[in-house]
Amino acid sequence: MNIGEFVILAGLVLCFAGIAVVHVSLYKIFKKMRLPGYYGLIPFWNGFVLFRELWWGRLFFLIFIPIAGLFAAEIISSKLAYGFGKGDGFTAGLFLFPILFLPVLAFGDSCYQYDE
Repeated sequence: MNIGEFVILAGLVLCFAGIAVVHVSLYKIFKKMRLPGYYGLIPFWNGFVLFRELWWGRLFFLIFIPIAGLFAAEIISSKLAYGFGKGDGFTAGLFLFPILFLPVLAFGDSCYQYDE
């Protein structure tokens, strides 16, 4: 195995590890939101359910429009952070570095405060 193949293999392993971390974190976040945890494991469904719970589910198509998708993702990050009692700094971290901040929400001691 030459160095190029090793770099590609290491990149793939890191990519799959990152995906696993995000999905396990979403599983725990959905459980904290009193939703079935497996919703966090299904790729497009988890985004739709987050939109439906935190914002309007009808606006899920905005995620596919380039500039509007960034604004929609920022709003969802904000609503998710505030739902767990976090502030603006955590919102920015959740938007910019979800692989680091989703596990903090999932495995931390914060509880989801929802409006009924």
